[in-house]
Amino acid sequence: MKIDFNKEIVGFDGTKVNKEGTQAKDDNGTLLFGKDGVMPVIIPSEEVATLADICKIALTRLTIKDQQLDGVKKFEFEQLAARIYKGGVHEVTAEEITLMKNRIGFIYAPLTVGACYRIFEAAENTKDEGKE
Repeated sequence: MKIDFNKEIVGFDGTKVNKEGTQAKDDNGTLLFGKDGVMPVIIPSEEVATLADICKIALTRLTIKDQQLDGVKKFEFEQLAARIYKGGVHEVTAEEITLMKNRIGFIYAPLTVGACYRIFEAAENTKDEGKE
């Protein structure tokens, strides 16, 4: 099924979700931390996140649950992320959609999960429109 990974992530209330911020650096390129020396200083992004942005992070960010995954599974995640990370329309299988939905659901907050799921479900419904 074809999915447009350039779709912007928009919450149920119409609010656009921004990309993740980046950690601040000083003039020498050294990462900056807060007064406690532990919490990083984050510069918020003003760019709207796309489905590609969210899927790339969901597929490449390791969680405590991923410690049990073997290299073959991690490679599968990386290959899918490499295929879609620049956006555009891509053909993906039902299994790949399930994988992305599961990863997004595990890593992200409900607002982002819902916005991504709506994009996937709209594509799935469009696929079925021509069938009777």
